[in-house]
Amino acid sequence: MGSREPTAPPLDTPLLPMNFYSDQPLNARLIVENGVAIEMARDGNGKIHRGNVAEIIKDVIFGGKKIGEDLRRKVKVLRENIKLLRKEEMDEVVMVLKQICEKNQSKMDA
Repeated sequence: MGSREPTAPPLDTPLLPMNFYSDQPLNARLIVENGVAIEMARDGNGKIHRGNVAEIIKDVIFGGKKIGEDLRRKVKVLRENIKLLRKEEMDEVVMVLKQICEKNQSKMDA
């Protein structure tokens, strides 16, 4: 999953991170700690077993357990927070661009 983790919440998709390389373990831990993912359990040899994966996917997708419901609720909240942050950031970018344009216009008028 790696660098795709941040793209899933806007799509209302609970995350099931399976980390293998470089920063993926940290990314997986962060999204699990924020409640928008469930970490795949590994055995003593570091292997992930398909039975565990199937059980977790079933719980999350079909919402038969509280886990899936909680994940979907938290992902929805995160998605809304991301939308608000993006809007605020874009508003700030627009203000800066407007200031630059006004400054350039005043230089041209002088």
